Amino acid sequence: MEANQISGSIPTEIGKLVNLQTLTLGLNQLHGSIPDSIGNLEKLNVMYLAGNKLSGHIPSSLGNLTSIAYLYLGVNNLQGSIPSSLDNCQNLLLLGLSQNNLSGYIPTEIFGLSSLSIFLDLSYNFLIGSLQLEQGDLGNLVSLDISHNMLSGEIPSSLGRCISLRALYIDGNSFQGTIPPSLSSLRSVEVLDFSRNNLTGQIPEYLENLIFLQNLNLSFNDFEGEVPLGGVFQNATAVSVVGNSELCGGVPELQLPKCSIKEASKKHGISFAVKLAAPISSGILVLILVLFSVFIYKWRQRKFSSVYKGILDETETVVAVKVLTSCSSIDFQGNDFKALVYAYMDNGSLDSWLHENPMLGTENEKPRRRLNLLQRLNIAIDVACALDYLHYHCGTPLVHCDLKPSNVLLDSDLLAHVGDFGLAKFLAEATPTFSSNQANSIGIIGTIGYVVPEYVKGSRVSTYGDVYSYGILMLEIFIGKRTTNDMFNDGLNLHNFAKMAIPERVIEISDLAIFCNEDEEIIKSFHTAKHEQIKECLISIFKVGIACSMELPSDRMSIGDAITELHLIKVDLLRHRIQQQEGANVH
Repeated sequence: MEANQISGSIPTEIGKLVNLQTLTLGLNQLHGSIPDSIGNLEKLNVMYLAGNKLSGHIPSSLGNLTSIAYLYLGVNNLQGSIPSSLDNCQNLLLLGLSQNNLSGYIPTEIFGLSSLSIFLDLSYNFLIGSLQLEQGDLGNLVSLDISHNMLSGEIPSSLGRCISLRALYIDGNSFQGTIPPSLSSLRSVEVLDFSRNNLTGQIPEYLENLIFLQNLNLSFNDFEGEVPLGGVFQNATAVSVVGNSELCGGVPELQLPKCSIKEASKKHGISFAVKLAAPISSGILVLILVLFSVFIYKWRQRKFSSVYKGILDETETVVAVKVLTSCSSIDFQGNDFKALVYAYMDNGSLDSWLHENPMLGTENEKPRRRLNLLQRLNIAIDVACALDYLHYHCGTPLVHCDLKPSNVLLDSDLLAHVGDFGLAKFLAEATPTFSSNQANSIGIIGTIGYVVPEYVKGSRVSTYGDVYSYGILMLEIFIGKRTTNDMFNDGLNLHNFAKMAIPERVIEISDLAIFCNEDEEIIKSFHTAKHEQIKECLISIFKVGIACSMELPSDRMSIGDAITELHLIKVDLLRHRIQQQEGANVH
């Protein structure tokens, strides 16, 4: 119910909805306090109350929400301290408490939530004290924002253990001392904002070696000495050092005074002989980097990764382990070797359920597994929900760019999971707006049959592209034909094939395996009520697939509307089945 004009307070009776999994009331006009009874919603996975006028304390009962993964309470008038009971929320991926009136110390328990991986945002409050990260475990955290509070003390060296950080904002506080050397471990960081503090000392040289660093704000501190010239410091628009009166050097665009010989030698400790040798060494280094880049490019074109099935010792959980390098313990960026560990998908890929595998054609092999109509509909809904999450609910919108049956995996309950994000792209702006004149520098991406028409024309990736691929995927799920089938030529594709079949030929073009649990006589008959109900269901499903895979992005159905339509189709299908079962029992 977010983004409406709902006013009043949140009723205490909301605590009776004990099976509720998602609660989104953000961007309304709600006031009053958050009721303690909300802690009764132990199955809650998402709570979004941001952008209201809520006041009072954050109830400690939120610690009962042990399943909560996304907790947004920002942009309200909440007061008091952050409850330490939140350390019970061991599945919390994201915590947003920004722009409130919170005070007191940041509970050290918060920093012990190793599950936090998307962001922790405590900005624009009145929090005090030092940053106690010594006992913390935020190695998976991508974004940390504690800006515009009243925090003090030194930047803890333990912050260097947050090796997954891409964005760190500590600006607008009262931190003092130097930037610790341990932050050189933040090799993935893209944004660092240390501005408006009381930091001193020289700017660390290792900052120019952080190859992904795109924005560095050091303004309004007390830094001194020479500004580095390499890395991010080469781009004056990416670095801000204003308000540090003792700085010198740097690129000319920074308009800083030249450094004296004393300051230069103090920083670098180099002789004239070494300075003369620098251009030669730099030239060799550039050559090595170019050759190494070519090698990495060629190496990455090869199918080089391996996937292993493994069992975790303590829990005996079955997992899939994808190893990206063959033997080295250090990758090509100098990072420690890492492998990706996934939940093991017992039922493999959707592709293996929809199509015959030519490698399993012997008489001894089991026949192709079959999915009935309801199972396929559930899978279509699962994939749509996954796209909706990627596009609108995971921070910066993420476009998958390669949606197809082989990238949809099924667990033991046939719940669908979208995988393989090798071609995925983050959008520069948090908007799916499509523009036909946006250049795409990465060329055509995706798989034949699912490639988006506008990508072929050179347009930039957008969420509309994933919707197109989803529409084609949906049609393939229910028609059972690959996009590369020999029949699809001379302009005929799954989209046109389905469009021409509506409404009279939907049963004819549908995969017969859909009816694997239906009575054969009903399948053969074209005059039964059950057959007509299945036919109407397929017509509605194909309409959604066709609407999602329209050629023009502006003509495509939104993924949210697709989810709504598919849920309605499912409800209608189940209602008819229940009515038929009740009728059979009465008979």
